[in-house]
Amino acid sequence: MTAHQLERCLSGLFPNSKALPFGSSVNGFGGAGCDLDIVFVYDDAEVSTESRLVFQSKGCGGGGIRSQTQRQMELLGDLVQVFLPGCSMVKRILQARVPIVKYTQEITGVDCDLSLTNMCAVYMSELLYLYGELDHRVRPLVFAVKQWAQACGLTSNVPGRWITNFSLALLVLFYFQRVKILPSLDALILAARPEDVKFVDDINCTFLRDVSKLCRSADDSTGSKSIAELLCGFFDFYTKFDFATAGVSICTGSSIIKPDYSPIYIVNPLERSLNVSKNVSPEEVERLRVEVRNALWCLEGGGNLPQLLLKGGTTAPPIQHHHHYQRAMKHSRMVTVKDLFTEQS
Repeated sequence: MTAHQLERCLSGLFPNSKALPFGSSVNGFGGAGCDLDIVFVYDDAEVSTESRLVFQSKGCGGGGIRSQTQRQMELLGDLVQVFLPGCSMVKRILQARVPIVKYTQEITGVDCDLSLTNMCAVYMSELLYLYGELDHRVRPLVFAVKQWAQACGLTSNVPGRWITNFSLALLVLFYFQRVKILPSLDALILAARPEDVKFVDDINCTFLRDVSKLCRSADDSTGSKSIAELLCGFFDFYTKFDFATAGVSICTGSSIIKPDYSPIYIVNPLERSLNVSKNVSPEEVERLRVEVRNALWCLEGGGNLPQLLLKGGTTAPPIQHHHHYQRAMKHSRMVTVKDLFTEQS
């Protein structure tokens, strides 16, 4: 309803426009109350030769594409603020790498981030959704890791020098690939059909959309693992992973040699020359390594199901010796996870 309101409001100006939701609200990895990301697309519709009316709009002026996009986003912000019922708290963030307009739709109770012609993000959400469809354990594990990272203070609601939920989701998908549960993106590209071919400018967004057409070999050793076992395996895998020299790529499903000196390198699946975790500082990478090690130590030492930290807790010190375990287990931040996962029979 929130996206449809925007689409209907602007259909007079742009008859063939679309307001497409993307991000965690549609890729299956979001929680209740997450923000709604919307991309407004107004110039990709095919012109009908049967119509006497042809839609035309101005191209970019002398200021370039970015300045034109910023000006258009400013205008969209004005339209949302003045004309759309229920929309309030409009904030224009035009100097970001992708200019956006933030606002709250009070009728539906949704916080929105509006961008313009950002179709690459839509296809990224489609890719993550498909990976969630390939195995029923993917989404619960991503959710558990995100909750753990939030409780440890590794992530934040505001941008900064810390790891993001998107990067964490890619780390989880990469782990699933390494244990032979999920295919690589390259495998999905090879299996793509003609109708799956998509391009955004020079970015190739082609991959198999119908996962039922994907030929996969069964692996009993991983297919029988519970979510709790996979969560423990996730921490074990990244405890041993060499972030100093290796990068993560779900494109190939294998680690790569880091092409630069970024503290952590996670390849953008659709724009492979980009590092989605370039913002993360060396201190935050070290905190990630420490928290991963502590989580694994606690899970293995206690012999219980995986544990998550409660919100508001302080970060536990690095656990190096056995006598620290009893002190860590008594910490009020820790709860068992058996109540969080219900195994399907």
